[in-house]
Amino acid sequence: MKGIAIGLSNNSKEILKRLKKTEFVKDIYIAGSSKDNGEENELIQVQKPREILLKKWPEIDLIIFIGCSIAASIRIINSFLTSKDQDPGVIVIDNKCSKIVPLIGLHQSNTQNIACQIANLLGGEIIETNNSNDQNFLNLDVFGNQWGWKRSGKINDWSKLVIKQAKNEEIFCKQLSGNSLWKNSESGEIINQINEKEIEKPDSTFHVSIFENHETTWHPPVLWIGIGCERNTSKELIANSLNNLLESGNLSQQYQNY
Repeated sequence: MKGIAIGLSNNSKEILKRLKKTEFVKDIYIAGSSKDNGEENELIQVQKPREILLKKWPEIDLIIFIGCSIAASIRIINSFLTSKDQDPGVIVIDNKCSKIVPLIGLHQSNTQNIACQIANLLGGEIIETNNSNDQNFLNLDVFGNQWGWKRSGKINDWSKLVIKQAKNEEIFCKQLSGNSLWKNSESGEIINQINEKEIEKPDSTFHVSIFENHETTWHPPVLWIGIGCERNTSKELIANSLNNLLESGNLSQQYQNY
């Protein structure tokens, strides 16, 4: 986890120092004007927020703003946002640390869990902004990350499923491999399970399997392939042979590791 914390005033210094000691914050900054860039305030670098993000955005997983309103935080990051799968998580905290708001990347970047850790460390109330938490929905497009699964399918197709769920429409799952304990959770029990022989509803169904023949699928790392080859066989030949094998069987290539 590569994270940064930015305080919008000198009142943020003590919180910044405490966050620096955590495993999820590597660098801390105090926002300043152009003339302040590069200076240090009690060993905390002073720099304009935009200049910080221009340099750090491509490589970080988390941004924490301290002493900044939600509206101001959005204005700062707005021009950098691309997609929820790629953007770092964003958490906003007031100077008293009484309110902690996980704003962006609640699950993709583990932002929700980190916000809970901050609440335990500094005190404060977590303000939920996620519909799934509010209505106890399963986070269809990200829950598999917690199980070490890889997701395939277009973002738009997954988004359609999430929207259907938000409208209280029925969602179905056909699971052929991987751990099924998630089904016993309160949010998992809401999902309708389809067995292998049942006819599915494509627009309302996601899959959990090793196969690549569905639009919305989670792929558990359960497929093992042993390869025997002559000495000095090139890596490229092995990779091409493996890719051809997986493609011929409609098997997912999400977990290739050679």
